Amino acid sequence: MATWSAVICAASIVMASANGASAQGAMQQVLDLNRQAMDQYMNLELEQAQSLLERALSVAQRGNVSGAPLARTYLNLGVVAIGGFADNGRGLNYFVQALEADGGIQLDPLTSTPEIQTVFQLARSRVGSGGGTTGGGTTGGGTTDSGTGGGTTGGGATGGSSGNVPHMPVPEQLAQTAVPVYVEVPGSPAHVYLFYQAHGMREFRRVEMVAVAGGYGYEIPCSDVFQPSIEYYIVAFGNDGSPVGFAGTQTDPYSVPIVGSRSHPAPALPGRA
Repeated sequence: MATWSAVICAASIVMASANGASAQGAMQQVLDLNRQAMDQYMNLELEQAQSLLERALSVAQRGNVSGAPLARTYLNLGVVAIGGFADNGRGLNYFVQALEADGGIQLDPLTSTPEIQTVFQLARSRVGSGGGTTGGGTTGGGTTDSGTGGGTTGGGATGGSSGNVPHMPVPEQLAQTAVPVYVEVPGSPAHVYLFYQAHGMREFRRVEMVAVAGGYGYEIPCSDVFQPSIEYYIVAFGNDGSPVGFAGTQTDPYSVPIVGSRSHPAPALPGRA
């Protein structure tokens, strides 16, 4: 009997060792695939990067890999979605899943951008408030905003399909004439910033929007308004400094045509027509 017990004990040890080795092997494979994927991402091989990360996720799920390696996989999928494919909604979902797997996960400075950081902070605020994953939110540009442009429809403006704050840009504006931007942000944000890029600007300029008629407004100065267009996006921040919503993004901004003669009534902020 003692001999038989010893055999069972030895077999259990062997099985446990094998399972541990298998789990360790899966974890290492996940880490290796992530490393390879981000190398491909840095080389702009976006499809290959995404494919490698999807393989890493599959290995992690089959091998019961959790914690930091799983979180890193979701995080990198989010980076590729936003930075590579300009899909902020999908990236936000991946970031939420990453934070749910490991609340301490951080972005890699080598692959992070201001836009990726903004979406990551939005994901962090959602996880912190128990919001969970999201279907990408409500997109701007498809909802009528009665306070924008004196009732115009925004038919001439394009872009801005990403975001969770509805916004309607003005349809057009004359050159050397201030461009009004108005948005209504749900809740009570601490700050609402407009990021705009005019013709000749190398990067977006950040300005704070002010309270106007139940929302927030800003007039892009006439000295920055030149043909053929001006691009912008909007980000709202909470009291803790975390982004709580955005309309448009740096890679998918709203674009307002700047014209030589009007085909629409002159736009204006609410109450300032």
